[in-house]
Amino acid sequence: MAISNLKFFGLLFAFRLFNAILAKGTYMDPDETWQSLEVAHYLVFNAGFLTWEWRHHLREYSYPLIFALVYKTIYILGLDDINVILVYSPYVVVALISTLFDHYNYRFIETYYGNSVAKWGVLLSATSWIMFGHFSRPLSNSIEAMLVTAGFSHWPWKGIKKYARDNEFKKHSLLALSFAALSCIFRPTSGVIWISAVILTLHGLPMYRKIELCLYGTIVMIPAVAVMMVINRIGYGSWSIPLYNFYRFNLSEDLGSWFGESIPIFHFIASIPIIFTILLPAIFYGIANATKAKDSLDPLWVGIATTIIYSFSTHKEYRFLFPILSLGYLYASKGLFDYSGPLPSSPLELVKTLLSGSEQNSKKTGNNNNKKKLQSGNKTKNSEAKFSLRTILLFIVCVNVPISLYTTLLQQPGVVKVMSYLNAEGLKGKVSGVGFLMPCHSTPFYSHFHHDLPMWQLSCEPPLKWEAQEFENNPTEFIEKYLVDKENGKEFDPTMYHLWPSHLQPIGIDQC
Repeated sequence: MAISNLKFFGLLFAFRLFNAILAKGTYMDPDETWQSLEVAHYLVFNAGFLTWEWRHHLREYSYPLIFALVYKTIYILGLDDINVILVYSPYVVVALISTLFDHYNYRFIETYYGNSVAKWGVLLSATSWIMFGHFSRPLSNSIEAMLVTAGFSHWPWKGIKKYARDNEFKKHSLLALSFAALSCIFRPTSGVIWISAVILTLHGLPMYRKIELCLYGTIVMIPAVAVMMVINRIGYGSWSIPLYNFYRFNLSEDLGSWFGESIPIFHFIASIPIIFTILLPAIFYGIANATKAKDSLDPLWVGIATTIIYSFSTHKEYRFLFPILSLGYLYASKGLFDYSGPLPSSPLELVKTLLSGSEQNSKKTGNNNNKKKLQSGNKTKNSEAKFSLRTILLFIVCVNVPISLYTTLLQQPGVVKVMSYLNAEGLKGKVSGVGFLMPCHSTPFYSHFHHDLPMWQLSCEPPLKWEAQEFENNPTEFIEKYLVDKENGKEFDPTMYHLWPSHLQPIGIDQC
């Protein structure tokens, strides 16, 4: 079941492609379209809606640029009139990102605890509802998590013997720092993770290694900053530093709380339980065994430090912690291996175990590829464990599958279906304009409606313009005040008023 096998990687990609296409039919988070696909559509077709973050230079253009390249390729090939290709092609990229996360998650755990434990990591990420229902969407948090995990898989963690050799230390440090730089290009906030990792790693290294690591970091950082600047210059049309604007908005002026404010410990009491759910006992068990075995706990401290620093922002969402998913899978995999032993050697045998209950002897690890000995060992034999391997596997599947199906089939499908309906009506020439009297960003926009026709929605821009709230307070007064007839709309201000559309979608989208 080694993920290095090309055939298995292909099967995993096919699974993630199915996953992404299924997820495309529902709506979990406005950012999955408004901060990626919508921006890319605007860049290529000059038709799209840029939210206030882009007008105020708060966002990095690197992630939308990936989808812009996809759209540009479709346009060059003359396929942009085929709606199915235009709408679904970005999700091939999403599937690849998810597959690469699975791959590097395996590599990270294999480097730290060996092949047998790493197989558990593949199983946990493949069955996770958070991976299936939320990660596999066009969110910048997902590519950040993938690149961070890729960096973790090469990071010179303490106690890994191969990094004691100078040539291996140099090779893997440069690779890790390159992935770290890429993650910062897509989401500069991941710098928090890497600063934590560097500080922990430098402690205990000999002086020449400290100098070496800092030198490599400088070598990688300078071109990364240059690339980031150039990408934003292409996107914004002028030199800009979104990271500074982002800091000023979220921390200095605290305008991020406009979109919701959470208590300081939100990530610890809500985000972590949400993204790991039933794996928390296995994570704690793995940490306990790692502590007994005197393994380096640097990955744990990186995760804790990152969560604490992210907690200083008043606006918090659990997807902000996607980059620490692999850290949780590391300790959950170790905990489950120590408790239940190794998984069957192939996916087919795994299915047989799940269905028939036939289990391998936990002593037969067959692990000749471990990069590091499991000092804690498999102290709890499978025959002595309270729960059998099959019971644990069934529990993991039975909890995750229903949530995964709900989030990809039943979580707000109407807001996506209405765009498909409008797009089809537009092809028939039956649409002259669309208005959404709903909370802002409730639906995808031009990325799912490829027509040169006017669309508008209720705004929710901080700190003053909040049409959504004004409409909710008095719908009749809002319509009479802000909606104007076409014949009287020649000299109206589009920033203040809206033209009457041919299609008006009010709240109640779940009935679409």
